[in-house]
Amino acid sequence: MDTKSTLIAASGTGEIIKIRYHGGSHPGSLRDIAPISVNGLKVRARCYVSNAIKMFFIDKVEIVELSAKGEHWENASDPGAKFENLNQLLGEQIKTFSELGWHIESTLDGDAHSIRLHRRKKNGIPLKGFDVSVSYEKYAYDMVVDLETDADELEVTRQISGERKRPWTVSAKNETTKSFGSLDKAAILFIEWAEKHAPASK
Repeated sequence: MDTKSTLIAASGTGEIIKIRYHGGSHPGSLRDIAPISVNGLKVRARCYVSNAIKMFFIDKVEIVELSAKGEHWENASDPGAKFENLNQLLGEQIKTFSELGWHIESTLDGDAHSIRLHRRKKNGIPLKGFDVSVSYEKYAYDMVVDLETDADELEVTRQISGERKRPWTVSAKNETTKSFGSLDKAAILFIEWAEKHAPASK
């Protein structure tokens, strides 16, 4: 079985594979990975050296050893990066997002927390609208209209209606927006959509 077929067979099962990766910042280094998905020339996998989900070029992957029977990541369908916040997510994935061709914008202070991925025009200037985003909003709001005022000057305000049970939201063009109770689960979909809709893959 060739490298790509082996990675496809292992993807989603949680099987841990020892590889020598002839790319990245340390070419030729050994690492244990658990393949998650194969997309064209790349494999997305959990890397146990950095404990992060990364993209690897398949033609730079040399399989050294398949896992011993029973050696699997305990939750392959939801490998969970165990991100504590969006700063950590961006820090671990910024190189991958840049390699995928994205312009990255983020708001990580105050009440607004989000990472937004934008395409660029032919001249390199980022488009205003984002293609993929992950955001956090702690509270749900109700729009309140003051009917006591003049009808031509209705006063509309936002009032907190309570904390959101699913405060993490992932959005992308041509995808159904989804919300999650944890950043771990939101991060997995965000990374998946970042790869799926990447400018570099078009």
